[in-house]
Amino acid sequence: MSVHPETIPLKSDSQNKECVDFIHQMHDIMESHLEDDFDIRWVCQGVAMSRTQVYRRFKTLTDLTVAQYFRWLRLRKAKELLASLDIKVSEAAYMTGFKNLSHFSRVFTAEFGINPSQISK
Repeated sequence: MSVHPETIPLKSDSQNKECVDFIHQMHDIMESHLEDDFDIRWVCQGVAMSRTQVYRRFKTLTDLTVAQYFRWLRLRKAKELLASLDIKVSEAAYMTGFKNLSHFSRVFTAEFGINPSQISK
């Protein structure tokens, strides 16, 4: 189960192969760390760029900050888990790195317009 990198919100002028490859690489690194606290250092090491370069390039290509994208990715993964597995909302939240259940519910509802408990089987 994984959120597909094709769903990444790229700006229309960021569709060339080099840009797409960079975004896919960032996506793969972040997806492998969903349960962890966000740390830009492991992203920078993975793409062999400085923090400033990563932030600037990612923002230019997606119009999102790296942290915004990481949350976007976590929320989509949580939604996918809730829809496909018989798990509690708290389990999905913790599996995707959210430590506070009320915060998770609040940002999930803001993102999808539906309470996470309404998604689970």
